[in-house]
Amino acid sequence: MASSHGWLGVAAGILFYVCRGFTSVILQDALNWRLPSSFRATGNSIKSLMFRLSFGVVGPVMGFAIERTSLNMALAMIGMSFTLLLVVLMLPLCRRVEELKLDYIPEGA
Repeated sequence: MASSHGWLGVAAGILFYVCRGFTSVILQDALNWRLPSSFRATGNSIKSLMFRLSFGVVGPVMGFAIERTSLNMALAMIGMSFTLLLVVLMLPLCRRVEELKLDYIPEGA
């Protein structure tokens, strides 16, 4: 989005929110299946708190970056940061989840 203009940027923004919506549903479902019912509300609450805290950290950092550089540069920097986080955190986590799925034996089976 940082380097695109016009309708391409709008399309990228819409695609971002569509992907975010699907991901939120998938992650929420995965969390709810893995938590016992007695801790489900607490787990969902902590997840929501962490999500909001990340906005509290990223927002001022983005504002500072925009003031120091430009909007395009700040968006490019945050895009690269999130891509790095995807590679460093999410891909190993996804691999680990797949390993756990292979080891999982449902109750009563």
